[in-house]
Amino acid sequence: GYRVKDGVRLSATWPSYQQPREDRQSLGDAIQADLKKIGFELVRKPLDGGAYIDGLYSGNYDIADWSFVRSDADVLRLHLFSTFAPVQNASYVNDPKVDKLVTEAAETTDAAKRTDLYGQAQKWVIDDAAIVPLYVPSYLLGTSKKVGGVRTDINGWPLFYDAYRTEGS
Repeated sequence: GYRVKDGVRLSATWPSYQQPREDRQSLGDAIQADLKKIGFELVRKPLDGGAYIDGLYSGNYDIADWSFVRSDADVLRLHLFSTFAPVQNASYVNDPKVDKLVTEAAETTDAAKRTDLYGQAQKWVIDDAAIVPLYVPSYLLGTSKKVGGVRTDINGWPLFYDAYRTEGS
């Protein structure tokens, strides 16, 4: 069974986009099974892309998931800065201290200061648990010698704009 208090089941809703880039379904199933062991119901709601985005904008969820691959610590600002709610800051973090940390970090060119500020923001994330990082997604991209012009952006995403096939391919 599930835990109940005053007739209300301990439950949370976790909408999910039906076409994830990674195998989030398996991860969600594992989390759901582990929570059930302690009497916590986690209701997964598969949605199409439009309904998922509408849900994020409305704040109609208890848990949200997505992944970001960034080569820069400024990704923390996307998820923690108060005015970026509801979509980027899906946890609705609203802490002036955190806003100040990530703003100062984004504005400085001093590498040591930047590292320290983002480190403080990471510590806040761990202590507050508004965000729970679970994994870093990885992607594979293969090409052949017959393909040219494939590049990646600063975050590692492939860019095919200038891609071409060589003669004879």
